[in-house]
Amino acid sequence: MSSTAIYNPMLGPVSLERPRRLGSVMPMPRNLYMLYLPLLMVFTALICWVIETDTMLMVGSVVLGLVSLFTFYQIVVDQKPIRVTTLLMTTLGLGYGLGTANTWFTLPRSGQDLGAFLHRDPAALTHTMGSILFSMAILMAVGEVAEKPIFGEDFELRFPPQAFVFITAGVGIVIAAFATGRLNFMGAATGEGNTLGVFTSFSVWLIGTLFSFTLVAALNTKGIFLKSFLILLTLVQFVLEIPLGRRSMLFTLVLAAMALRLGRFRFNWSWPKRIVVGAVLAGTLYVTSIGFFYLRLAGFSSGKAHLGIVERITLAIGYFEDKNFDEVQKAFSKNVQTRTFILGFLAELEEYSNHFTPGYGRDLSGQFQYAIPSILYPDKDRYFGEEGLANELFGSAYLDEANSVLTGGAVDFGLLGIVIYPLMISFMLRYFFEFVGEALPTFVAAFIIFSGFAVLLQPETQITDYFLVMRSGLLFGSVVWFFIALPAFRLTNKGNR
Repeated sequence: MSSTAIYNPMLGPVSLERPRRLGSVMPMPRNLYMLYLPLLMVFTALICWVIETDTMLMVGSVVLGLVSLFTFYQIVVDQKPIRVTTLLMTTLGLGYGLGTANTWFTLPRSGQDLGAFLHRDPAALTHTMGSILFSMAILMAVGEVAEKPIFGEDFELRFPPQAFVFITAGVGIVIAAFATGRLNFMGAATGEGNTLGVFTSFSVWLIGTLFSFTLVAALNTKGIFLKSFLILLTLVQFVLEIPLGRRSMLFTLVLAAMALRLGRFRFNWSWPKRIVVGAVLAGTLYVTSIGFFYLRLAGFSSGKAHLGIVERITLAIGYFEDKNFDEVQKAFSKNVQTRTFILGFLAELEEYSNHFTPGYGRDLSGQFQYAIPSILYPDKDRYFGEEGLANELFGSAYLDEANSVLTGGAVDFGLLGIVIYPLMISFMLRYFFEFVGEALPTFVAAFIIFSGFAVLLQPETQITDYFLVMRSGLLFGSVVWFFIALPAFRLTNKGNR
């Protein structure tokens, strides 16, 4: 909190603390997060390091997955305090822990070890799972002690009339991005030099967070006309999310659930209602994922390198009519079995770092310079890639792998990097969020912070993307600020004030 000085005739100058804009009421640190869960992960990590077997790989991934599912439920459903450290730990834990467990239990391999079946070293996989458990334990414990929640328990986001103008304009921008091909199947279209244009970058930055804030605005608005209009915009955005991919849809829904804490509206549902709603959401996600898979298969069957979104949808409808659904569903299930296994790349990098000289910061610096705007650094290496650096250092032959903050740490410093890099990124972003929370209007700050959450929710995220959270937040957040700074006006159907 900042302070303001006033003069008291009896006492002289007196300093009064100004309430923190993002909320001043902070909960006490929890023993479960400071001690018990970290100790469980450390104990499991030690066993994984000592007993490097396929069975221990399964045990370690299940423990990490269950701990991450618990913290995920606490953050998303129970709306417990959000810390960057806990959110990043949850994301990485689900990606590496639950993802590995899913592959371990669902992939038919005729009794073979998972590593041997996937042509990976089983001992290296188990050892790296232990390294992840140890890193996540440190991240959780340090975060609970040293990082205060981003939003205080007394925080409530108000939607000024200008916010509805921004939401409407934002949906128009996203539609225009799809109409012009800037946004297409599986994301954004890159231009010359492997870069995104400003309009494309803004659309990518906007889309997921805008959906969340539109939903929150709809739930916290009283006027029937305005509420109906916002619900319509929410549905439009959900449909537009489908071509962007299964992960994009999932992350957007999770972000929206996290954003519900911002307003007054609360779902005070019993457990049976929660189960029903959860089942409906899971079914919706499954159906939309199948729809996305049809779009993907239709693209492959066309033989064309580039397809417009309308042409792809037309082909997908024809593909649906011609192909047997059971075959498509079987192919979908097979894809999910192996797609969640992102541990292999990290395990090989950690193993390489034990036998070769690691990067000692070259990966971090390379990804940092990539985030510097070209106008400030025109000679930067636009084609820098973690895989290319790993190939140079270790003599490997990677092309496109599952990158994360953990793989960046492994390339640069091995196990030490796996432990230090998540902490470093967490506190870098935490200081940035605190800065925008105090420096910008509350609505603008909350939007920028949730755009950062949209990146933190993705386990397969290069370190560059965390630097871009700050760059894009300041650059594109100024557009949000512009709308919020427009002259106020009154609406016939007043929203939540």
